Amino acid sequence: MFFFRANKNFKNLIIFSLISLFVIYLLSDQVLATLNFFKIAFLVETQELTLVRNFIPFESITSVLLYSPIEFLQGILRPYPDGIRSYIFFLESLLQIFLICYLIISNKKRVLYSPEFFLVFISFAMGIVLNSLIIENEFTYGRYKYTFVYTFIIYLISVNRARFSFLKDANER
Repeated sequence: MFFFRANKNFKNLIIFSLISLFVIYLLSDQVLATLNFFKIAFLVETQELTLVRNFIPFESITSVLLYSPIEFLQGILRPYPDGIRSYIFFLESLLQIFLICYLIISNKKRVLYSPEFFLVFISFAMGIVLNSLIIENEFTYGRYKYTFVYTFIIYLISVNRARFSFLKDANER
């Protein structure tokens, strides 16, 4: 990523993204085997034995990539409400989405015209998608999801640092 200087301009980001996509297709068997291995491992770990027996492996990297945007939207909302605890986590997911949108919109000129933002967003989205594809248990997923969500929120706050007076250095005040 830094070799390509993908964080510096959009041309380099596109070149880096295309090469990365080519490598993913080149190593598609290994990528699919890794996804399938981790999916089975998480099912066994959470003792979801009926799901292990009915497990349908990922067979095409193209289908995984095409399904990724839907999986991202589902993943960012998870865990879905089905009990009092999951309602609380679902509301927290909605709050996180609102906060992310607010932080992006409040500084859209700096954020949306920055290749660095898109690089960070792609990493964030990949983390959400991969975890959502692999982890079936809602609360296990929640633990893994928050690493990516809060890291992304912290990045957005750091980009919006000038808008929040309590985040300024003592020298800047």
